[in-house]
Amino acid sequence: VEVVEGGAELTLPPIPEVPAGRSIWAAIDAEEILVAVTPPHGLSARNVLSGTIEELIAGQDVWLRAAGWWAHLTPAASRELELVPGRRVWLVSKTQSWRVVAE
Repeated sequence: VEVVEGGAELTLPPIPEVPAGRSIWAAIDAEEILVAVTPPHGLSARNVLSGTIEELIAGQDVWLRAAGWWAHLTPAASRELELVPGRRVWLVSKTQSWRVVAE
């Protein structure tokens, strides 16, 4: 488990080349972030972060930012979930979707 900015805890894949206790930068593609409008449960994904939609950019694709993370969605998903700025959402990511980008 790695503690990231804001106190959120993430479960990252094993990183054997990085010694325990060392700080790293990890990244995930916005397409790998799932968005829920109710608290998710019963998932295999280890990372769930709650936040409020801070920014929503709609067009051919939809981008939203919540809790400092960006998610990339289809317009249909955005409409069905009734996503608007200020709405509370839960962002979900699988452990294996994260990668180390810098030490």
